[in-house]
Amino acid sequence: MIYRPVDNDFAEWAFGSQLWFDFLVWEKDHIDLLHAWNDRHSDLYRCHEDEAISESMYKMKQLYEAQKGRSMDKKMHKVTEKMQTAEGAIKKGKLKMAEKVLKGAEKKNEKLVKIDRDVRDPMIEKCEKSMKKGKK
Repeated sequence: MIYRPVDNDFAEWAFGSQLWFDFLVWEKDHIDLLHAWNDRHSDLYRCHEDEAISESMYKMKQLYEAQKGRSMDKKMHKVTEKMQTAEGAIKKGKLKMAEKVLKGAEKKNEKLVKIDRDVRDPMIEKCEKSMKKGKK
């Protein structure tokens, strides 16, 4: 059984949007996806034609999840930077500017909380369940 990506974001990151579209409309096949992956991401993981496709797709999906996690950390760091900017504005006496920057940081933080609830929390629960099974 071939593992199908859950979302198009993964497929576009892994293979490129045009190639993925061509694959979906039957103009390209699995070997084209393999070559596209190796062209784009061989520094992370190199696929080989003799490997099982399901194993390769599993590894690709893990790399994608790790990549998304790093981008989440960058987004969180940007919120911290906004808060530091607001702190500097307060010290300079620019309260209106600080208030505006903090409102923006608050909105971004709420978006991150929603993503965390929808994405990271289920992953953590799955990990904790598998760890409990390993202890038994």
